[in-house]
Amino acid sequence: MALLYRNELGVICLKTDKSLADDPIELSLLSHDKKILALSAVKRTANLFELQSPFFSIENACLAAGGQIYLQGLSRASGVNDLEPVSFEPSFFAPHIDFSRSEALPPFNYSAYKRPEKLAVFTHVSNEDFFLKIFIDYYSKMTDRAHIYIVDHGSVYKSRWLQAETGCQVIRIPKGEVDHLNMKRYVEYFQRFLLTQYEWVLQADCDELLVHKEGPAYFRNALLDQYNGCVLQPRVGLNLVQNPKTEGEINADAPITSQRNHYVVAAHYNKPALSSIPTTWGLGFHKNLSEQENVVLDDLYLIHLAYVSLEESARRNRHWKNYALTEGDAQTVYRAHRSESRETVTAHFLELLSPGSVAAPSWLLGQF
Repeated sequence: MALLYRNELGVICLKTDKSLADDPIELSLLSHDKKILALSAVKRTANLFELQSPFFSIENACLAAGGQIYLQGLSRASGVNDLEPVSFEPSFFAPHIDFSRSEALPPFNYSAYKRPEKLAVFTHVSNEDFFLKIFIDYYSKMTDRAHIYIVDHGSVYKSRWLQAETGCQVIRIPKGEVDHLNMKRYVEYFQRFLLTQYEWVLQADCDELLVHKEGPAYFRNALLDQYNGCVLQPRVGLNLVQNPKTEGEINADAPITSQRNHYVVAAHYNKPALSSIPTTWGLGFHKNLSEQENVVLDDLYLIHLAYVSLEESARRNRHWKNYALTEGDAQTVYRAHRSESRETVTAHFLELLSPGSVAAPSWLLGQF
C-alpha cells in the first residue's frame, strides 16, 4: 500500500511499497471509478516522491473522490504498473483541519517567531503520589520545575506533589468517565499549546522516564540542539519490575536503580515522547500516527516504572476499578491485569519476569 503524507516542510510526499526504479516515470492517482488525477512528481529515491500539481489541490481532490484512492505508475521501460491502494497519514490533511496552524495573517509569520523556552515536560495524572515524586525529581534535572506541567484529572487524593510549593505548574480539570480517546485529544491539544512557547515538549506518563546515555545535562544542553521538526523516539523500552521473591518494598526517597535490578524488554514502550512539532498519537501514546516524523535514537531509553512496587500497583488498580468507563473504553482497552489482590499482582509481576530480565547498561544506573 502506498502512503501519502506531508513532510516537516509541508510538502506532500508519496511513499510506495513497490520500488518504481524506471526513469522517467509518470504518476497518477485514480479514484474508485478510475477518474485520473494526474500528478507532477520529483523523485527522491526508488519509492519516495515529492508531489505537486499546478492544476488542483491534491488533498481536496482525494477528499472529493469519496472512496479508495489508487496509485498507478507509468514508465517507458515497463509500461503501466499494477494499481496500488493508497492510505493517508494524518499529516496529509493537517493544514486543512487544524485552523490554528493554517490561518494566514500577513505580515505575521509563525515560523519566524522565536519561542522563549527550550523544553517543557508534562504528564496527566489522577490520584497519583508515589510516581509523581519520582517524575518531578527526575525531570527537574532536565528543565526548571516551572516548566514541568501536571494535568490533574480530577484527583480525589490530593498529593503533596500537586501543591504550589513544588514549583511545578498544576492544571486541574474535572474527571468524567474514563475515555482514552478523550485523553488522547486533550493531551494533543495541550502539547500544541505548549509548542507555541517551547521549542520541545516531552509528554510522558508519571511512571515513565526518558533516559539518555549522556545524562540529563547533555539532554538539556546539547541533544535537543541537534534536531528540529521531528519527534524523538527511544530505541529501547524497558519495564523495571520488582521481583517479589528477592526484593522488598521500595523507598521513593532513595535511588530506584539501587533497589531494583530486573529490566524486561517492553517493545511497545519505545514511545515517541519528545516532539518539536504537533504530534498525533494512537491510544495510550505508544505510536505516532505520522511515523515518518520519528527519529529513533540508539542511546535514548524509556523506562516504565509501573511494576517497581507491588503495593503501589495494587493501590493504583483499586482506583482504576472504581472509575466509570465510556462504552468505547470498556470495549477496547485491556484491563484484565488491573487487580487489587496482592496475590494476583504478585503473579502478574512473576509473569512479566518469566521471559528473563536483561542487564541494564552501566550508564543507566544512578540516573534515577
